[in-house]
Amino acid sequence: MKKRLALILALALFVMSFAGCGGGKDSEGEQAETGGAGESKAGETEKAEGTASGGGDTLVILSSGAFQGAWDPTGNTILSNKHLEWNVFDRAIHKDAEGNYVPGLCEKWEYQEDGYTLRLYVRRGVKFHDGSDLTAEDVAASVEWTTRLDSARVGDWGGAFKTNVIDDYTVDIWPESETPSANLVDMLTADAILSSDDIANGTLDTTLNGCGAYRFVKYENETCYLEAFEDYWDPENAAKVKYCEYKYVSEPATRLAALQTGDAHLIERVDIEQVDQIEADDAIEYEKVYVDEQKYMIFKCTQDVMQEELVRKAISYAIDRETIVNDIMGGYGVLADSYVSHVNNMYAPAEGIPTYAPEKAKELLSQAGYPGGEGLPVIKYITSTGFYPKTKEYAEYIVSNLNDVGIQVELVVMESAAWEAALYEEDSCLMVDTGWMNVGGDANFILGSHYRTRGRCNFSSYAEVDAALDKESAITDPKERLACIEKELFPLLVETNTNMPLFDSVQVYGYVKNLEGLDILPTSNINFAKLSLK
Repeated sequence: MKKRLALILALALFVMSFAGCGGGKDSEGEQAETGGAGESKAGETEKAEGTASGGGDTLVILSSGAFQGAWDPTGNTILSNKHLEWNVFDRAIHKDAEGNYVPGLCEKWEYQEDGYTLRLYVRRGVKFHDGSDLTAEDVAASVEWTTRLDSARVGDWGGAFKTNVIDDYTVDIWPESETPSANLVDMLTADAILSSDDIANGTLDTTLNGCGAYRFVKYENETCYLEAFEDYWDPENAAKVKYCEYKYVSEPATRLAALQTGDAHLIERVDIEQVDQIEADDAIEYEKVYVDEQKYMIFKCTQDVMQEELVRKAISYAIDRETIVNDIMGGYGVLADSYVSHVNNMYAPAEGIPTYAPEKAKELLSQAGYPGGEGLPVIKYITSTGFYPKTKEYAEYIVSNLNDVGIQVELVVMESAAWEAALYEEDSCLMVDTGWMNVGGDANFILGSHYRTRGRCNFSSYAEVDAALDKESAITDPKERLACIEKELFPLLVETNTNMPLFDSVQVYGYVKNLEGLDILPTSNINFAKLSLK
């Protein structure tokens, strides 16, 4: 294959490199050997293990979510993995601070006469971390792999895509359906460009071989060790700090303590009560961000009574969301009135979303054949702790809401890694709460994931919803598309009620005052390469 020589050289370097790549958890939670695309030399690896107090050559960033140690970007929708991928991989097209499309790994792009084929012109001189050259073959293989039927990303794209490599630096891509794709360019700003050799050789799960400003060194003790990539294609935007440690720490209090002692420079998802502590500390600050994330109650629609729309609606009408937002969240949330966040590109109110109405909930239970909850099984409800703020507290309040209308609930509070596994299991429970961060920017990152057949987490299947998604996805005029979503798709989502929107997230990040270059996108992605320590 075109990269055989690069592979031989990489293997030779690997033999000489620091022995014993770090172990990472695979999708079953066991230890698995993982390593980066070309390990550092021994001295460099040891230096990369330094802490924040070791000086200005190492950034330490604490993740609030666990990593899935199977690294194929198309095999997961894990937020911590997506944040990592944002910095290790690169994308065909970029967005600037104003949301405009700008060249990335592709210097230009243009639609062809058929209206649905997009021609991409690949940038010359770009190298992967293993030393091989980026070509159109890699872009083509990435698009086809990302949109294959069993990819975790195919729902966001709206279906499979085909490609045609015209020459080493030109490739056409188009939907298999041969209809326009409204969110195609957005997908290309979000999903990683992968090595075609890694795809062909089946090594995506054991390496992170990208074109990004940081290269992956190893994963050890729930920490991803990164090193600035010397051959990054864009010198002006190369990493400002040589080493970066992106580490999972489950407890918010532990994350804050590390920030206060200087053992970390940036922490995710500060708890609401911790804001006062940060304000009282002269060495640290916080930033409040309205992100494109929505919190949901997700119903496992293939399980027991959750197959019944009336039961799902009864539960939704029983939840007092205003008290959750105003009192429990302390205003760090926006009451949801749509199926996408209020900062999303396709936001519009969804008329008919259930509001708190206990008597309506009781009426629906009776219509479903469960008057006063009689005959219902105990509803197993899973929530998390340590990741999203106040989930345990608002889950307990939801349980009391449901008890008030006769619904008995078994609440199970899990540490975030276990909760995340249960979230994606079809039969782990009857309902689970989660948030969904829009890491791409377009509404279909939310709508396609959750509501297309075999919806992510809810496992719902509705042909009429699929048809509405297909229709809106093919409308390229933003105003017409929004009208279709608002008037045709949202009423179906209200009717089927597979996810109950709770509130739109407001995230708080903590950081040391000598950190510069922090720019948190509405997608929650952060470009680690821009960060520096003054």
